[in-house]
Amino acid sequence: TKRAPKFAREIAGIADLVLTGHLHQCFSCPVETDQRTAWFVGASTAFSSRTREEPAGFNVIDVARQHFELTPYRAGDGRFAKSDTEHLNRLDS
Repeated sequence: TKRAPKFAREIAGIADLVLTGHLHQCFSCPVETDQRTAWFVGASTAFSSRTREEPAGFNVIDVARQHFELTPYRAGDGRFAKSDTEHLNRLDS
């Protein structure tokens, strides 16, 4: 929406990780402020046929002091398969 960038910056001022929904797509998007880098993370849909150009799936997020580890799992051949893990830095170096 038109006001989304403004609200994303406001939320990023107080949060390190924001889990989003509704788009049915796996993504990770950094939003930087003076205080931190916040990550907005979306997941595919695990239980719907509305998959939007990517297979059904879900994310596993491991939390460490200086980063998040985002591991997507995608549906295929009757099961969910692990995809490559992405490291999302929490603190600026």
